[in-house]
Amino acid sequence: MNKRFVFKSSLPTLNEYIQAERGYWAAAAALKKKATGNIQIEAMSQSRKKIEGMVDIDIFWVTPDNKQDADNVFFGIKFILDGLVKAGILSSDGRKNVRHISNFIRTVKGKRFITVTIKQIKDGKCS
Repeated sequence: MNKRFVFKSSLPTLNEYIQAERGYWAAAAALKKKATGNIQIEAMSQSRKKIEGMVDIDIFWVTPDNKQDADNVFFGIKFILDGLVKAGILSSDGRKNVRHISNFIRTVKGKRFITVTIKQIKDGKCS
């Protein structure tokens, strides 16, 4: 089974998270809680069906400009996976459940969204 989600929430970059950590002691925790919660809410509005077992995940990032390095943007994986677990879509984001994560990034002026495709693995093969 494959399941696709589209997230419109803006996720913190690695640099934004580090800056929050260096500021007020609880700022980074609040940033993580908000970003994870936003993904949880968006995921639950699109599906409530749990995906069991091992998965591969493809993430397609659309950003409005090229101002941030790809690795800085990809830090948002943390919030996506945690939000999917909180939403009950994934049972865990540990290595026993997530086999592979692919990232693709593209700039589209004025647009920002993330498409996440979860591919359930059965007997070592994607279904």
